Amino acid sequence: MDKTARTGLLLIGLLLLVYFFVTNPSRKDVENYNIKKDSIALNNKTKDGPEKNAPEVIVKTDRDNTIALDSLKAAQLGNFGTLAQGVNEECVVENDLLKITLNTKGGSIISVELKKFQRADSTKLILLEKGNNNFNISFPSKQAQTINTRDLYFTASAKQGESIALTASLDSNTYIVQTYSLKEGSYLVGYDVKFEGMNRVINSQSLQLDWSARIPKQEKTLEQEMLTTTIWYKQPDTDADNISESKETTEDFPYNLKWIGFRQSFFNSTIIAEKAFTNSKVSVKNINEGNFIKELSTTAYLPFNANQTNNSYALQFYFGPNDYNILKAPHLGMEKMVKVGWGIFGWVNLFITIPIFEFLSKNITNYGIIILLLTLIIKLALFPMVYGSYKSMAKMKVLKPDIDLLNEKFKDDAQRRQQETMKLYKKAGVSPLGGCLPMLLQLPFLMSMFQFFPSCIDLRQQGFWWCNDLSTYDSIWDFGTKIPFYGDHVSLWTILMTLVTLAMTFWSNQFSNQPKEYKWIGYVMPVLFLGIFNNYSAGFSYYSTIATAMTLGQQLIARRLVDDNKLLAKIEENRKRPESQTKSAFQRRLDEAMKQQQLRKKK
Repeated sequence: MDKTARTGLLLIGLLLLVYFFVTNPSRKDVENYNIKKDSIALNNKTKDGPEKNAPEVIVKTDRDNTIALDSLKAAQLGNFGTLAQGVNEECVVENDLLKITLNTKGGSIISVELKKFQRADSTKLILLEKGNNNFNISFPSKQAQTINTRDLYFTASAKQGESIALTASLDSNTYIVQTYSLKEGSYLVGYDVKFEGMNRVINSQSLQLDWSARIPKQEKTLEQEMLTTTIWYKQPDTDADNISESKETTEDFPYNLKWIGFRQSFFNSTIIAEKAFTNSKVSVKNINEGNFIKELSTTAYLPFNANQTNNSYALQFYFGPNDYNILKAPHLGMEKMVKVGWGIFGWVNLFITIPIFEFLSKNITNYGIIILLLTLIIKLALFPMVYGSYKSMAKMKVLKPDIDLLNEKFKDDAQRRQQETMKLYKKAGVSPLGGCLPMLLQLPFLMSMFQFFPSCIDLRQQGFWWCNDLSTYDSIWDFGTKIPFYGDHVSLWTILMTLVTLAMTFWSNQFSNQPKEYKWIGYVMPVLFLGIFNNYSAGFSYYSTIATAMTLGQQLIARRLVDDNKLLAKIEENRKRPESQTKSAFQRRLDEAMKQQQLRKKK
């Protein structure tokens, strides 16, 4: 050891002696620290030696370091000093769905495993990882120290089971008990906290609860997880809300919260209060470091009654999937974390898509077949609209020669051309919007599916043909480099969706009265689909492909059912009628009302 190192160690030793003198630790504490110091020096000397010696030295150093830190902490915690020293052990609470590992130091959850799920790389799905999940309850003592449960050692009632109580006792009448319990088949974890006789040593009207976690990557697409991972929360009497997924922020909530959840694409970790948390604060931070994507944290408060000997809190954790029905069961509004769409799109999913999907899932295990049947059911229900749309387009096709004549006759007077065209439509009994409205009525189903497939956990890691996960993109070729607007792979379902949509556009243009120079616009959107949906859910691209193909098939059927000659005869018959007879009853009443209004103005 050189002179500089010896001088540094001497100065450190002197500082420690002064500190020990001021804080008045025991001689044993000083001896423990010297052991730690000597172990570090020994490790420095032997670091170039045989590797077989290194593990023994490191283990000894870590153990002694922990003892020294605990001793220092004990000296700072006054009455709670006896609880700051002990043996740190792990115990496990588990059922058929969850494996939760607890630490006796802090009495808190250090990791959570979901047994029935895997990560995208086929490893165990660890929702919260050891060393990256921190939970603590703190409060001021009457000796003016801040006490943190993470510094205290608890005694576990068992090493393993469905219920474990961890107790930290000052004496037989003064103690803290944290009890974790699980029921078979449930993702809800009972978390009961009891402060018995602690009103004699706690100097506060509230307990501070802090929870932070570095959220690990679970899925194939990092970008998608970044866009779906955030904090959700709920006030007792309002719907659940969330922090924007696209920003880093810290927000304070001066009102009560019923629960606070750390949500990922398909899973969430949520803490639930029996009554409410007060004065909460949440924080979202992007880290994108190693296997972690974001750091989520919250601080909340629980009321503490200093006049009561027993202050008990019935809390719960939820560690599980973002499954609409599972989250809805506790009646806590947690199902809002599953994004089914807003407005009419959400209603379509809640009352049509999800019930049909669940019914089919009970009898069929192949989700590719389920999506096919779901699409078929929806398309059969919408066939009258498709038939009406085609019939209206066929009428427009029959009138096309007359419209071409009007366009030629009034080519220099756009206003007159429009007026005469509308008169032609009216006399023939044709609505120019007849082909558009039925198609627009189908739009809510398309937008609903756009929301449904990426958030449906049933599709997660469910394959179909070449696609091994319908909840995310399929790839038949990875480039190894990212192409702007397109991505780093080729999604075959997106290509098929684009080709079918182009075919549908070509078919529709055969009945369109638009000038040829405008018809190419309809081909632009399908091409844009290549980039927009290349990274999107393969389930949606698959649905869109077969839905568009079915629509094209329905229009071919409608073409066989519609006789152009009969349509032309009907149109000619309408054109021979007096104008009043070609109007609907509503239109005639509206015209009559307008005439009466004009007469009153003349008077």
